[in-house]
Formats: sequence, structure tokens, C-alpha cells
Amino acid sequence: MEVFGFQLFFFITILISAIFGRKTRNSVVLFSIIFTVIMVFMTWLIILQFFTIAIAYYITENYVDGSQNKLNDVDNKYGKGCIVIIVIVGILAISSKIFSDNYKKNHPLKTEQEEIIKKNYNNSNNIPSSYNDENNFDIDNSISDTILSKFDKKQDANNLQISLISDFISAENSRDLPQMNQYLASMMIRFWNLELPSIKEVDKEYYKTWTKYNYTNTEIIEVNNFEYNLYKVKVIFNYDSKYRESEMIFGFDENNKIIAIY
Repeated sequence: MEVFGFQLFFFITILISAIFGRKTRNSVVLFSIIFTVIMVFMTWLIILQFFTIAIAYYITENYVDGSQNKLNDVDNKYGKGCIVIIVIVGILAISSKIFSDNYKKNHPLKTEQEEIIKKNYNNSNNIPSSYNDENNFDIDNSISDTILSKFDKKQDANNLQISLISDFISAENSRDLPQMNQYLASMMIRFWNLELPSIKEVDKEYYKTWTKYNYTNTEIIEVNNFEYNLYKVKVIFNYDSKYRESEMIFGFDENNKIIAIY
């Protein structure tokens, strides 16, 4: 939607600028092209902007000549002002893009928490994804209720983050993506083998799993806090009558949002 917003903005601006004469129109088109060249390095969709600029240019050719002679004075008086407005808006738009979440996602700040998560991920022997092919599952139908009873949600309810882990997995078992996304940070550091994933990318991974397996369920056995805002969660993955005991790592940010799962 952001890309189409820029398209509509430049399209209308070029149409309006033609009222002030060819000089102003050409200046606006030139600035639009320069702006688009800069933006194209930030998102590939902005390349559509080139087509919008071209279409607006040829449309204005139909009436820019007729307005040229009549509006020479207007062009001299207001043409520069129109260009100034376009430049200011462009600078604001670029600044907004640079400081947006999408730009931060591609240029993440190195934080202590991120380094800890990367270190633990690189040192872990976990499977690269909880959604491995079924051939990688160690089938074990003898998991006892005694093992499962180690984790008591009520007993651990005094720890907010442990409670959030339990609630997230409950939502995952219910396949409730909107509820799950409430627990996730907008800028995650890692989701299994995905680095710096967006919420949409995380959702896509779950869709793949739920499409492949009719039944999925994760049971918590034990939760231990081993680093600041990092928890090791011993679980049993259940996929279509197959069982696998494994460990997951959950990481939280300062707002108690999940920033890492692996």
C-alpha cells in the first residue's frame, strides 16, 4: 500500500504541476525520477513508480502546450514554490522510509541481546526447524504422564515470561495466528532457521506446517531461564501420531515480546 501511495502522490503532483507550465512540469518529473532511483534501492516494488511517472508525463503533454503561453507569469511566480514543496515532501518521505521498521529490519542495530541469541543459536544442536520432514522424527509412543507433569503452568504463573511462553504455545496448538502474533515482536531476531523474519514470514512458516500435517501439538515439559530474557523450553512435538522430544529457545525483548524462537 505504501508503494501505491507514492505512485498516486507523484501521478497527481505531475498532473497539477503541468498547470504551471512545461518548465515546472519537467522539473517535477525530473525530481520524481531521481527520487525513484533512490527509493528503488530500498524496495523493488517502487520500480512501478517509473511507469506512473511516464504515464503522467504523456497525459500532461496534451494540455501543457496550451497552458504554456497563458501561464508564463504564473510559472515564474509559483513554479519555484511548487518545486520547493515537492523537494520538501520528498525529503520527508525518504526520512520516513529510512526510519521505518522495514528499513530497520534490513539494517538492524547490533544489540547485546541479539549477540546473545546468535551465540546461543550457533552453539545449539537443535534441529534447524521444528517443522522437519517426518523422516527426521524419533517416534516414541512411550512418553509418560510423569514427564509431562514436570511443567505446571499454575506453579510457574508468577513468572510472566514463562506464562507468555505457555500462552503462545497454546495459541499455536489452536492454530490461532492473530492470537500468536500478539506475543511476537514486530522485529524478531530469529525464528528457527530464519534470521530477522517479519511477522508475515513467520505466519508463512506456520501455514506450511499446518498444510502438511493434519494434527500438530506442542507439549511443554519444563522451562528454565538460562540467560537474561532467554528460556530453554523442553517440549514434545506431536505431528500426526509421531512424537519427538526436543528443546526450544524463547527470547524476549524489554517489552516482554518474543523476539526469538529456535
